Amino acid sequence: DKFYQVASRLGTGWFLLILSIQTLMLFLMALRWHVIIRRYGARFKNVLHTSLIGYMINNLTPMSLAGGEPVRAYIISKLDDIKTEKAFATVLVELFIALLPALIINFIAIYLVFDLSQDPLIAAILALLGVLMFLAFAVATAVLLRRKHSLSLLNIILKYLKRISYFKTRILPVQSRIENAMSSFNRGINATLADSSCMTWGLIVSVFVWVLNYLKVYLIFMGLGIDIDFETVVIVYAILNAVSIFPLIPGAMGLWEWLGVYLFMYFGIPREEAAAAILIDRMFFYWLPIGLGSLAALRLGIDAHSIMKKQQASQSRIKPE
Repeated sequence: DKFYQVASRLGTGWFLLILSIQTLMLFLMALRWHVIIRRYGARFKNVLHTSLIGYMINNLTPMSLAGGEPVRAYIISKLDDIKTEKAFATVLVELFIALLPALIINFIAIYLVFDLSQDPLIAAILALLGVLMFLAFAVATAVLLRRKHSLSLLNIILKYLKRISYFKTRILPVQSRIENAMSSFNRGINATLADSSCMTWGLIVSVFVWVLNYLKVYLIFMGLGIDIDFETVVIVYAILNAVSIFPLIPGAMGLWEWLGVYLFMYFGIPREEAAAAILIDRMFFYWLPIGLGSLAALRLGIDAHSIMKKQQASQSRIKPE
């Protein structure tokens, strides 16, 4: 009863404002990828639809930042006739640009912890998460940028897959082409990272997305009439965003809510108010992309079906000589 009393405080005006911010964030996230992949002739409309599908899959798969990336690369390669290796390279660079500000925010949060409460436990948790994120970044970057390391990792994976009879007969015919594909993939990553204009604009958009994300949560608390410092929102969500990268739970479902409520309670927010804010935010950033991604997938499916029907009709009108 208390939870529903708190949640019902969010008026229509606040709801529409937060919905607009979340929609703008999804648009800017697609724009961030378009800044990178436009060099290969990708159209923004296709990038937007593909991004929405990728975000939907990310929310439904165990690793929140891994499930949708291969799908995005595959779909855009078919829509705009881009080599799959190059498309996948742009996806990984975009992911790198997206997560880089998260590391910076993590260290800002550590400073805020000492500035607000001098709590060594929270600071230690943030520091540990920051170190883990940094190490993951460093290892992934080293592997992806060097063709030799990428091939070594891929060959190790293929070595174990070939022990399974089902994969053995299917891997051998394509193994000879893997080295060329990996070379194209590495060239795509290096060329994209070397483009200073692309990286600069991508980082600017990415920082703006993260600022909007924290502002959105702060506005949810304001809309519910809950008095909270913006610094507290930064600290709590820095921890939540870092934790959500690692667990093998779709969208960190359950863990995000439980930990978020606990952390806000730690900073003095009553349980029912913390739960209302967390669940309202989840509705926008978790369920909204799933709904929009489903619509985008439906739209692309209808377009593909229409194109196939036109091609079949055109071929049926051509009479053989």
